Amino acid sequence: MKRTLFFCLAVWLVSVSVLAGGKVRPFLQTGNWYPGNRSALSELMNELFAGAAKSGTKHRPLALIVPHAGLRYSGRCTAEGFSLLKGWKIDRVIILGVAHRAALSGACVSDFAADRTPLGDIPVDTRITSALGKLPGFQVNDRIVVYEHSIENELPFLQHVLKGRKFKIVPVLFGSVSRGKLKEFARELNRYVTETTVVVVSSDLTHYGENYGYVPFSDHIPERLKKLDMGFLKLAMKLDVNGLFRYRRKTGITACGFVPISVLMEMMKGKHVSAKLVDYYRSGDENGDYSLSVSYGAVVFERKKAKGEDKKMNEHAAVPRHISHENRVLLLKLARKALEAYTSSGKRLDVDLKNYPKELLVRRSVFVTLNKNGNLRGCIGNLGEGDLLPISVRDYTVNAAASDPRFRPVQHGEVKDIDIEISVMTPFHEIPDYHRIRLGIDGVIISKGFYRAVFLPQVATETGWNLDQFLSHLCVKAGLPADAYKEPGMTFSVFQAEVFSEGSELK
Repeated sequence: MKRTLFFCLAVWLVSVSVLAGGKVRPFLQTGNWYPGNRSALSELMNELFAGAAKSGTKHRPLALIVPHAGLRYSGRCTAEGFSLLKGWKIDRVIILGVAHRAALSGACVSDFAADRTPLGDIPVDTRITSALGKLPGFQVNDRIVVYEHSIENELPFLQHVLKGRKFKIVPVLFGSVSRGKLKEFARELNRYVTETTVVVVSSDLTHYGENYGYVPFSDHIPERLKKLDMGFLKLAMKLDVNGLFRYRRKTGITACGFVPISVLMEMMKGKHVSAKLVDYYRSGDENGDYSLSVSYGAVVFERKKAKGEDKKMNEHAAVPRHISHENRVLLLKLARKALEAYTSSGKRLDVDLKNYPKELLVRRSVFVTLNKNGNLRGCIGNLGEGDLLPISVRDYTVNAAASDPRFRPVQHGEVKDIDIEISVMTPFHEIPDYHRIRLGIDGVIISKGFYRAVFLPQVATETGWNLDQFLSHLCVKAGLPADAYKEPGMTFSVFQAEVFSEGSELK
């Protein structure tokens, strides 16, 4: 017995070391979920997508909920969901799965640099997974990720619908998570959602039958299964997280991706989204036997502009909404307290939103810059809607101090020598020609494939660079050749910022 246990352990250790060294997650470790060779899988993908929507959605898809059973069972539903990504620029896919085979508390990422399917390797955004793995509530565990199918089964669909495009994935598995922790996970993941990101949640719906330990009714099963699933999806589409928890307590519904769906709902809150059901059926529909049936549904969350939104954005694009001197001081004092609290205790400052006026309780892109004796000491922010301003200022102050990869973490003894600067941005929009950039007025985001970088408006003023110098340095920052901004395929987006610092506001 001991020899057997030792042999099994030795085999597992060798397997993991090989995987970790190769940095590639292998496929089909947990069963024959789909064909294991390239031609057969490609043929199956063509078959599944042939019956799906022929064109993408009218509004930008922000997120999908899709099933993850064997592709012969749930694949048609999954293809309906993924088909809506056609025609949209997507370079990052955050995939939220559920750990079926491990007693996981919180969330899990891996050290793998790529996930492999018979169709090829998909690069993992290791910068993000590495950062997530260091956060409270996350762990890094390659073994859990290897022996889990909920993320793997979505990958061939991504490879098919995004064929020929470069994209990276951010695979995150969830186990048990309390209601109170959902917002924390959503906030951390939302930091990495850009205009070219889509979030995919992998979840089947009701698992019905004795083998699943769930038989809440025994008559009119198809109709009652649909009613049960529709009640669940309706709450998910309304982003009613509390209602979803109550529904689970009331019905005992066995939707395996309850936690990642709940995290997605928290991520979508505060964004102008609409949700619609794309497809739904049960495995029992195929042969009429519902004694052991799993339900499958596909839902898309779309970016939908409100009436008159484009006009309103254009009116305010050149001039950011004004933040009064009093409110600037409030935010700077909050940043100072957050910096002192984190560098002395390692904990994030509690923020009571009741202490801030409604003018500050808005979602804006924010960067926090730390300067020590006139030199840059850290700068981190976001380019999405993010959290409410006070929360964002607290979080990005801490991130600038502790997570800027260019610098070692700020020590408490340095805080007295640091000047804090806050930049609050307008929404950004793409421009067709980089010659339209207004130095000192426009912040600029460049993007080409996996490469992306941003300069705030004040960079041009502080450096004295001309436009070519500005863009050359921005390309180098993105990891591209200095003259890459002149090449085809580069996109330019601009925004404006309201910038204020302790040196200017607290004199």
